[in-house]
Order: sequence, then C-alpha cells, then structure tokens
Amino acid sequence: MASNRPIKDINAPELLAVLRKIESRGAHEKAQRAREYVGRVYILDMPFKPGALNVILAAI
Repeated sequence: MASNRPIKDINAPELLAVLRKIESRGAHEKAQRAREYVGRVYILDMPFKPGALNVILAAI
C-alpha cells in the first residue's frame, strides 16, 4: 500500500500505527529496524518538521 505523499504530510500517529502493526505480528526486530530507518529519514527532513522525530520516537 505505497503512497506518494510527501514526508512532511506523514504524522507521528500514522507512523506509530504502522510500527505497531509490524509488532503485532511478532516481528519485533523488524519493527525496531523500521523505527531506526524512519528516524534516519526524518533527520533529513528536520528543516520541514522541527521536533517531528522526537514526537515519533518518544511515542514508540
């Protein structure tokens, strides 16, 4: 279910829902790797969404 939405339009609750879905099927390591990847992507996007990474990673 890919989307062409800009990263600045993706919010923390949406990302958290995806990561929780990964965890719910027992793939905890994959969820952790996805969280780390999201963190790296959001670091590049910080000029557009200050504090977004902190909100996302704190929620997990």
